[in-house]
Amino acid sequence: MSRNPVAMLIAGLAAIVAIALLVVAFLGEGQRGGAHVAEEHEAAAPAPRQNNVTSGGYRLAISLSPDAGVVGEVVTITGRVTDASGQPVRNVRYELISHHLEDDVPIFRSTIVAPDGTFSWGNQFWDGTEHELRITASSADPAASFPQLRLVRVVDVEPLPPPVGVQVRALLWLLLPVALGTAIGIPLGLRAPARRVTNLRQTTATA
Repeated sequence: MSRNPVAMLIAGLAAIVAIALLVVAFLGEGQRGGAHVAEEHEAAAPAPRQNNVTSGGYRLAISLSPDAGVVGEVVTITGRVTDASGQPVRNVRYELISHHLEDDVPIFRSTIVAPDGTFSWGNQFWDGTEHELRITASSADPAASFPQLRLVRVVDVEPLPPPVGVQVRALLWLLLPVALGTAIGIPLGLRAPARRVTNLRQTTATA
């Protein structure tokens, strides 16, 4: 059976278009799914957001700016320890941990010694899911110790879809093997009938 090169070319192009449509539909569904998850998350009862903790008359208080994170943007965490009279406590050692809740792994850990008792820490989140800030304050001066204070704060991080340019480049890389396969397959398909005709003629001539 002979093969029509035009039909093969049309079939190859149709395959490329079909794959492109599937990829675009997949990307769109992923974005809609992310938005749907975000809507469900907003509709659910909000988790408690602890911004201060007290022990033995001492108080550790933190604030976030902004209150929720966005992937790739900096969230500034500021905190300080005060005594029963509201005066700041000096020489405080802070241990700061950013914990990925979904994977249950620590992402970042740091220790800061604040002579004036106040710390400010800028953190970037690279995954659009909930993270847990674990902040522990203890005295860096043995002569003026205070009870260890530990605060846990959940931070919502909003995911961001890839830029359109990145999606287009990914689509082109996905379609490139299909296009190359079509370009290589069409000439090979055209040569096959010609070889069969030549072999048939040689067999007839020999007979």
